[in-house]
Order: sequence, then C-alpha cells, then structure tokens
Amino acid sequence: MRSSGNPWPRWMGVMHGYEIEYVFGQPFRRPMLYAPEKLATEQKFSAAVMQMWIDFTNTGMPAYFWPKYNRVEKKALVLSEDLAVGVHRITEDVHGAQCRLLAEAKSLVGQLPINGVECRSRRTGPQAVTASANPYNLPVFERAKMSALMGLGACGVSVLFFGSMFVPIKKFDAGDGLFVQWVMSGAIVLVGWICWGLRSFPGFYPLAIFGLFGMQAHPPASSILNYLGLALVLTGGFLFSRVKGNADETEDDTAGKRITLHLQDDHQLENVVALTNGECEKLNVGDGSDDEESGKDKTAEDTTIEGVEAKRKASGRGLGIVLALISGCFYGLTFVPVIYMQDNLDKFPGAPVDGLSYVFSHYFGIFISGTALFLGYAIFKKNKPIINPEITLPSFAGGLMWAIAQSSFFIANDNLSQAVTFPIITTLPGCVASLWSILYFREIKGQRNLTTMAIAIAVTLTGASLVGLSKIVNL
Repeated sequence: MRSSGNPWPRWMGVMHGYEIEYVFGQPFRRPMLYAPEKLATEQKFSAAVMQMWIDFTNTGMPAYFWPKYNRVEKKALVLSEDLAVGVHRITEDVHGAQCRLLAEAKSLVGQLPINGVECRSRRTGPQAVTASANPYNLPVFERAKMSALMGLGACGVSVLFFGSMFVPIKKFDAGDGLFVQWVMSGAIVLVGWICWGLRSFPGFYPLAIFGLFGMQAHPPASSILNYLGLALVLTGGFLFSRVKGNADETEDDTAGKRITLHLQDDHQLENVVALTNGECEKLNVGDGSDDEESGKDKTAEDTTIEGVEAKRKASGRGLGIVLALISGCFYGLTFVPVIYMQDNLDKFPGAPVDGLSYVFSHYFGIFISGTALFLGYAIFKKNKPIINPEITLPSFAGGLMWAIAQSSFFIANDNLSQAVTFPIITTLPGCVASLWSILYFREIKGQRNLTTMAIAIAVTLTGASLVGLSKIVNL
C-alpha cells in the first residue's frame, strides 16, 4: 500500500508506519508531511484505504477484488493510485504465507479465531482486476460518494422531522410541557425498541445513556468550507432571533392591544379600559365632575400596566434564549458517549461500529430521564399535574417524529461526521419551523419580519450547503 508521493515508493512486504498512516488518514490530519503537488493524490489514496478498512470491519471483505491470502499461493494486491478506474495487480507476496494480518484482523471483529485459521484460496494464478468490473460492488470512490449522499439524505430527513415535530402539538394547550415531554419520551423509546429489533438486538450499552468525553477528531475534507459554512449558519441563527412573532407585536397590531373608550352624555362619563378579547380590566363610572380626575388615574394606570407588560415580555424572551442555549449545549454533547465507544473499540470489545445499534440505549435513557422528571413534577404539584387529555396523541406523534429525526441523525453521523452533520441538522430545522409559522400558522407577519426571515433562511441554507460540500470537496 504505497503511492508515488510516499518516501518509500516500493512495497516492502510488511505494513510499515506509512501504510498504517494511510489507514488512519494522516494525509488529512498532517498534510504538511507531504509534497504539495502530491497531497491531493495522497488524500484520495488514504480515503480509499480508510473506506476499505471500514468495509472490512462491516463485511469482512475490504473490496471484491481483494485477494485471499493463503499458505500456498502467497498473493498480494498492488493498488492503483486512481482506485476508481485503475487496474489493481495481484502478485506474489513472499511474506503472506501465514496470512497473519487477515487472521488477526478478522479475530478482532469476531469472525475467526487467531489460531487454526484456514486460509486456502480459490485463486490459481496471478491476475489483474479492474475496480469497476463488478456491477454489484461499486468502486471505492463511488462508494465514498454514495456514503456522502446517504449521509446528506439522512440529514434531510432529520431536518424535516425536527422542524415539523411540534406542528401536531401547537394547536393544543401544552400547559407547562412536562406531560407532553413524558408522552414524547414513550414514543421515542418505542422507536428505539423497533430499531433495536431491526439490528437483531445487539448488546445493551448503558454508557450510551450517560456518556464520557474523549472522542477522536474527524476533520472534513475542506476545513475552509466547513468553517465558512459554520459562520454562515451561526449568522442565520442570529437573524432568526431577530424575527418577532405575534407575542412581540407593536402597538399598531390588532392582537392584544389595549383599547380605551370614552362614552359621554349629558349626565355621565364611562371610562372603559378593556382588552380586545372582551375581558374588562377596569370600569370606572362617575358623573361629569369626576371626569378630569378619572382620566388622570386611567392614564397613570395604563402607563403602569404597559410598563409591566413590556418587562414581562423582555424577561420571557430572555429566559427563552437562555433555555435555548442550555438545550443547545446539551444537544451538542448527546452523541459523545456513542462516538466515544465507536472511537475506542479496544476499551469496549464487541461494541458495534454502526450508530443505529446504540439507538435503543440512547432512547431508553431519554425515557428514564423523562419519567423521572415527570414523577418529580407530579410530587411537586402534590399529585395535581397539569394534564390536557387532548394533547396525548399529538404529543405521541411529535415523539415519533423526533425519534425518526434522531435516528436519521445517527445514520448521518455514520456516513459523514459531526463536523458536517451538526451545523446542518441543528440550524435547518429552524428554517422548516419558520416556514410552518409563515405558511400554516400565520404567526409571522409584517414586511420587516418576513424580510428578516427570508434573509435568515437564505444565509442558513448557504451555510449548510457549504458544510455539506466540505465533506466531499477538497480545497
């Protein structure tokens, strides 16, 4: 496994440090070690070798053209640098007699024991194979592109469902939300159980509930595109925070504004301070002699009420932003335990390499947390929690949508990386939710709000596109 840009250009019969570095992606992590004119080739070669290693751990076969080492024929594979279309030669390998590398690698994935391995092959002589010859096994780089497309497709599913999961709930009174989150957690653990069954019930991993730090870095192909896209999606998030819904309407808006009516005849004056929903907040009735004094009292009280209302809105908005930031911090750490296990398989023998195998553990932790929170809330409320029976099914539907979105998030992480998936999946759902607010709920109105929203969506989509391209485009 060598390329022409490597300081050791000839196959030496064993895997030295440079070959090992191809497996671990050194041309991506330490590009300064390679000649600039050869860097692109080195990175393509390293990506192909890493993909072969991934395929080997998943299927036991790095590629359909990979030779089977045996004691008799002693075959070795010479890879073309252009793995997508090149011809790979199978030659004699004087160091392949014991097929030790293949046996030990298979033993690590639980396929074969180290001792007593039978390594006989059906091959009868030297031959050449072309990477694109088998229609059922795509070339390495084609598989890499398909993996990226699959990851981006999973991102799209996740974005759609994350952005739509509160649509069924929004039409009903959610109260303080504690009952809603508990019903959602039940739907989530149900989806987790289904995924667990589809994965043939792999081992249960409690670490995926609680989590540790210590993940390995998985940089994108283009850090420039990734950082630029991240900056744009953050800018889009700031613009979203500047959009005001009905709760922040101005005094000229019709919803919630205060109306003062002066009704006067020859004998009396009625000052009525009311809300547009028909609730009377103050009613003063007097004769004409009290008109001036009543007017002054009314003006002072209106000023006080408006000040309190403004403070209430400001404090509520501030609390919402703080809670959103806390939620974002925890959400950014939600995959840490899973990826920690995937990156440290030596510490967790037998742990699966695919994310979906951890879904049930992940979702079961959500159900435990949601149940504990709801029980604590019921105790605090002295067994009188706020429960709206009409919101049960909508909450369950919202939980199903969240679980599907999160499962797609796992698939996206398997095919891309967190550096790519998180900027996309944590920002674009805001665009989807905003479209629901504009087109369906009609919550966002006014030219200024709509203009700000359009700019925010455009900036966020541009940033997410750049982040997605950073996985497959090398700049």
